[in-house]
Amino acid sequence: KKLTRQKDMSLSPGRFQYAKNLAKTKSFDAIVVGGGINGLITSAYLGREGWRVLLLEKKSQLGGGCAAEPVTDDFNLTRGPHAISRLHTSVVHDLSLSKHGVEFKSN
Repeated sequence: KKLTRQKDMSLSPGRFQYAKNLAKTKSFDAIVVGGGINGLITSAYLGREGWRVLLLEKKSQLGGGCAAEPVTDDFNLTRGPHAISRLHTSVVHDLSLSKHGVEFKSN
């Protein structure tokens, strides 16, 4: 299918052209749409198995609802900590997330 840019897409023209050129010149085993926690985990598992994965995210920051968004100059709001709290321990172990700075603290 031909990749076209619709007016309502949030990709800037430069980012869209980069994605379009990448899709033309590279071969992928899987394309994951959405860089939220599920898309990131899916991409990591596929990549770990040797798949060539293209992860597409319309926003400039990965993480979906778990990403911090600035509310004021000195305050960020994270809307999705509940999603992280449900992250299965096997995912944390399988992907060695503690080596990448993920840690859970209990109250």
